[in-house]
Amino acid sequence: MKRLFRNLDLLQVIGFIISIGVGLSVWNASTPKDPIAGVTLGFVLAAFTQGLDVQKRLKDAEERLHQANALSQYLYQDEWLLEHIQHIVSDYQNLRSIWFDMFKRRASSAIVDCREVLHGMTEGYLIGPTNRTNTEASNQAELAKKSLKAIAAVDDTFWQTPEADIWIQANATAVKRGVSVTRIFTYPLPVLRQMTNILQSHQKLGIEVYIAPAETLPRSLNEDYIIIDDRIAIITEHTGNEQRILIVKVEVEQRVRKFESTMKYAKRLEQMEEALRQ
Repeated sequence: MKRLFRNLDLLQVIGFIISIGVGLSVWNASTPKDPIAGVTLGFVLAAFTQGLDVQKRLKDAEERLHQANALSQYLYQDEWLLEHIQHIVSDYQNLRSIWFDMFKRRASSAIVDCREVLHGMTEGYLIGPTNRTNTEASNQAELAKKSLKAIAAVDDTFWQTPEADIWIQANATAVKRGVSVTRIFTYPLPVLRQMTNILQSHQKLGIEVYIAPAETLPRSLNEDYIIIDDRIAIITEHTGNEQRILIVKVEVEQRVRKFESTMKYAKRLEQMEEALRQ
């Protein structure tokens, strides 16, 4: 019974109800009572409604076939994408039939996450967890052809890890390629005093080091980010757990202006040596 009602189309149901109503109205209004006229009109209206429903179904089927054909053409032009889509569809269908609801929900969210990530990149941004040890993070300095500008404002403990040494060396390699690398440290002054050796190691490798203590910097400027060739901006959230990679020109230019504003509050490392010794 449930399957029967599920297969009924709403347009058909409404059409038949209207047809019956019109047929009864004609029968009541006729003098003398003529049931044949009412029934005939009702059937005509029902047939008309059925015709509209069939036309709608055919149109929907045609549209689905067109979409499927267009999708197939896209996929068969890219064998790599076709292979991965086939695996995703197969695995997703298999997961829908298992008993563990948690896997079903995670499968659905994984599909949505993939769609949102891809769409975000078409809009010019990528959001993901911070991981400076992965290949992409290590290669950020290699992307630079002319300049690399950075504000260090989040997670001062990072600079005491082995991963930081790899990061710094990547910057030094960029300097050797002729890239101008400038980093402004905006940690609180007590923290900066404990980082003197780290700051000096940057400078010895050819990185231009500036200091802008958080106490002297407007809150709106105290943001952790990297700007590569004034075309790419990589922003680390204050939690230190997430990064946003931006290539939208307007937003990157906004960070460039913010960097220039921060420079007005900054001083070169050698100018801050006395303050750091106190």
